[in-house]
Amino acid sequence: MKQIKNIAIKEFKDYFISPIAYIVISLFLIVTG
Repeated sequence: MKQIKNIAIKEFKDYFISPIAYIVISLFLIVTG
């Protein structure tokens, strides 16, 4: 059960980090010029 939970958390982080990374990079590019 714990292993499934860890995998689910990892998958969720991957899904969550990807769009945030794009947003952060986009904001950085907009701010810098």
